[in-house]
Amino acid sequence: MPSSPVAFLALALWFPLTFVLFARMAPLRALLVSVLGGYLLLPPLVAFDLPLLPALDKLAIPAIASYLAAWTIRGERAPLFGAGIWAALCLALIIGGGVGTALTNGDARFVGGGVVLPGLSLRDGLSMVINILPPLLIWALGVRYVRSPSDLRELLGALVAAMLLYAVPMLVEVRMSPQLNVWVYGYFQHQFDQMVRFGGYRPIVFLEHGIWVALLTYMAAHAAALLTRLSAPERRRRLLAALLALLVMVVLCRTLAAWIYALLFVPLVLAAPPWLIGRVAVAMAAAVFCYPLLRLYGLVPIDWMLEMAGKVSVDRASSLQYRFDNERVLLEHVQMRPLFGWGEWNRNHVFDVDGSILTVTDGEWIIVMSSRGVVGFAGRFGLLVLAVLRAAQAARRAVNQGAGGQAPLLFAGTALMLAVNMVDLVPNATMTPLTWLLAGALLGAAQSAGELAEDPAATPEDPGPARTLI
Repeated sequence: MPSSPVAFLALALWFPLTFVLFARMAPLRALLVSVLGGYLLLPPLVAFDLPLLPALDKLAIPAIASYLAAWTIRGERAPLFGAGIWAALCLALIIGGGVGTALTNGDARFVGGGVVLPGLSLRDGLSMVINILPPLLIWALGVRYVRSPSDLRELLGALVAAMLLYAVPMLVEVRMSPQLNVWVYGYFQHQFDQMVRFGGYRPIVFLEHGIWVALLTYMAAHAAALLTRLSAPERRRRLLAALLALLVMVVLCRTLAAWIYALLFVPLVLAAPPWLIGRVAVAMAAAVFCYPLLRLYGLVPIDWMLEMAGKVSVDRASSLQYRFDNERVLLEHVQMRPLFGWGEWNRNHVFDVDGSILTVTDGEWIIVMSSRGVVGFAGRFGLLVLAVLRAAQAARRAVNQGAGGQAPLLFAGTALMLAVNMVDLVPNATMTPLTWLLAGALLGAAQSAGELAEDPAATPEDPGPARTLI
């Protein structure tokens, strides 16, 4: 872990700053500024490591501070188990799965070369549960504070505004090379050669990798496209300019996956009916959830994907082949302990006879599957699938009831954004605070819409052209 006084000072100051935000802003806006701002601006790879607490990093500090500020300043609690039986089941799998992983991995593992990996104890299981709590708190806060289409629109507007501001340091790094984390916090957070693609630099700013920046920039462009379509004519020109600016930044991120997402899904959001957008989102989310099974039985068109990647460049095809090879080896390893996985301390990896690690865990799905097994995967990814399904159902219900305005398109378009993020979790570990916030927000808004539909006397909040951060 890097040693940077400035980085630790920034982390420490974000905690009281979050309390100030909740004292002076509406709770949803305070949550968005704390969580999104903290993720974009705080230093990566550093954390306060205190006993009986999760690693207090750029994800955990905004999450815990927001939860405590909402509770103490606003007097509002966001219970984890308050979003329905299916969400509760997913949470039970996530939390209980950590204990199950510890209980089924008590044996030491001898991997060769005299290397012995320790067995897990109940203390390790408790640590796994504690470490997953911060993202779950963000999810719960999303459920609590996003209760209407207007709230969803506020979230999308905050994302667009944040990434438009972030475009300034991104452009600096595109021109001068990725150096901002070095200049501000005193260290570089990844391998510099991975920030060079297609004849130029791709920005990383204060995130984990340039791929993360590219995905968030695409998601902001997706949100801008959705807001452009929903906006009144007098505001559409400004939102269209924001969309074009963000699409330019997507190109400058020099990440093939983000280019593909923009080419496929921005036109869909701008032109397709809500029912089609919703169905595409559900199909994509279901495909990601079933991906381990499809991969296990050879139903993923690997050869075709490699052929398509080869048409872009030999390097991209080689990188994709390397990922597929790792997935195959790790899946074989997972089959030895399928329910709860192999746990911590590199036990989820495959080793050479001399004790060196042979595998690389790139995708979030294989990280979760190898370390937490089917139970952990079903809980974590099930929570994301549930959000997409509930949002698509809310969009369809609004259409069937003859609802006008932005509600059907907002639900379907935001569900598609989360589904695209889920697709990116197959090759990459891009599970960010925005992922958890979107999942909670969609579930909360859809749940509220369902309650209004069941109560004819209830008066829904007007989802008309509300002002957002942009």
